[in-house]
Amino acid sequence: MKDIEQQLAQLKPKPIPAQWRKDILAAAVDARDILEKSRKRSWSSRIAWGSLAAVWAVIISLHCTTERTELSPYLAKMDPVIFQEYWRQQQQLMAELLAPPSMPEFIPPRKAPVKQPLPATPNPRSSDRALPTKYPPMV
Repeated sequence: MKDIEQQLAQLKPKPIPAQWRKDILAAAVDARDILEKSRKRSWSSRIAWGSLAAVWAVIISLHCTTERTELSPYLAKMDPVIFQEYWRQQQQLMAELLAPPSMPEFIPPRKAPVKQPLPATPNPRSSDRALPTKYPPMV
């Protein structure tokens, strides 16, 4: 074993061909260019999505701060008794949706039955099996 190690230590590595070096460096430059382009593209995408999110934030804040003083044309034409029932149902629904969730009754989990461990006897290995002496005839 030591003879092989000594022989390998005496061997000098062959120089890498110049064409290989050029190919590897060209591929690395191409990869760097692709990476730079994708970074620029993702940055412009971030700016676009960020500005869209800002516009939505402004729209939502304006919607929440403005008060509606007039009823919709449908509700203005509605009979007052029906409107009061509609309003009561809406208030009841909002109360149900905004109420804290009720906790279900805690039921402890059932314990699973314990499985008996498998016997520790090893299975026969393929090398221990006898090889067939005769092969079936070829048809």
